[in-house]
Amino acid sequence: MAPPVSHWREQHEDFINTVKNARLTADAMKKGLPLPPPPPPTINPAGSPSKGKLTAAAQAVMGIRAESDDPSMGRVSDTRGQPPAP
Repeated sequence: MAPPVSHWREQHEDFINTVKNARLTADAMKKGLPLPPPPPPTINPAGSPSKGKLTAAAQAVMGIRAESDDPSMGRVSDTRGQPPAP
């Protein structure tokens, strides 16, 4: 079995770039200058969810939203802050 692949160099460079961008942003904010453009997207380390995959919680939220938008299900009104019905 092959050892796990380590992306330490990419992660280190990503960290250094993040610190540099944070310093540039902080300096611009102190001096009242326009903010620098946002940094490029960071690497996706192994184990973190990618943009293409949804977590179970995100899938559940999407399912609940789909049900609430379905007109055949009937819409539940939001009654927070209103007195109870007699």
